[in-house]
Amino acid sequence: MLGSLILANEEAGQAAAHAMSFGWHEASLLWSSAAVIGVVVGTAIVARGQAGLVPKGVAAVYEHIFDWLEGLAFGLMGKQGRRFVPLACSFFLYILMCSWIGLLPWPSFHEGHAEVAAFDNPASSISTTLALAMLAVLSFNMIGLRHALAPYPDPDHGHDHEHAGHGHEHHHAPSGVAGFGHWVARFIDPVPMIYRDLGGALKVLAIPMFFLFLLINILERFIPLVSLSLRLFGNMSAKHTVKVSLLTILEQLLHDGGFFNWGLAVIIFGSTCFVALLGALAGFLQAMIFTVLFLSYIAHAVHTDH
Repeated sequence: MLGSLILANEEAGQAAAHAMSFGWHEASLLWSSAAVIGVVVGTAIVARGQAGLVPKGVAAVYEHIFDWLEGLAFGLMGKQGRRFVPLACSFFLYILMCSWIGLLPWPSFHEGHAEVAAFDNPASSISTTLALAMLAVLSFNMIGLRHALAPYPDPDHGHDHEHAGHGHEHHHAPSGVAGFGHWVARFIDPVPMIYRDLGGALKVLAIPMFFLFLLINILERFIPLVSLSLRLFGNMSAKHTVKVSLLTILEQLLHDGGFFNWGLAVIIFGSTCFVALLGALAGFLQAMIFTVLFLSYIAHAVHTDH
């Protein structure tokens, strides 16, 4: 009995060590991510050189992406949203390039019984998508706090002092200590309003509501960490699994040979090309969804009641 327990503990320890080990697959994801960053930075440098009154080449592509994201940010936050477009564009390009680098027919090698691609989609790993989600959540929370301490000037709410005294009141968002207090107070909304509406002994109900809404509002700030990472990981890994399964079947058919197997291999190859095209579209959609959600979270973080 004691020997069985020792053996079970040793096997569990070996399994945990294997799970925590840094193998060729993890290294492939790491240098693939570095390659994606290099491509994004390199193309950005090229685009800067091609920029001008009439952009051309890569600069024209980047200008269309920037204009699209700028229009989206403007619709969510007004003209002040333009300051967040570069960060949103970085998320979009990185996720898009991660998806597309995994679709290219890179050579592969064997690590034990597993086949490891020379370059793989970094976003097919939960570690990458979780890191992206953590960066996004940290960013929009810090942006919200920064906006509370010193609100960004909003050109859409200009002041027309000629209307002063004619019933046109301008409400300024609090800043400094008052702005920080207003930001903290948002974690207990709508408890103050409920407390004012309750009468008499019913006001005591505001105490459990305070803790309930405090928990809900805190979770609201960090739930995007789960939704952003799992959504991106689920879609990227599903696409990756389908591609690998088709390529494995194709390799086996080609290895077995025969007229019938070669015919099936042609069909599988066509299916693989079709999945690759769908994967390219899915990569674009996932990058777009992540970026749109990120900008919407920023818009919520900097929202000020007037």
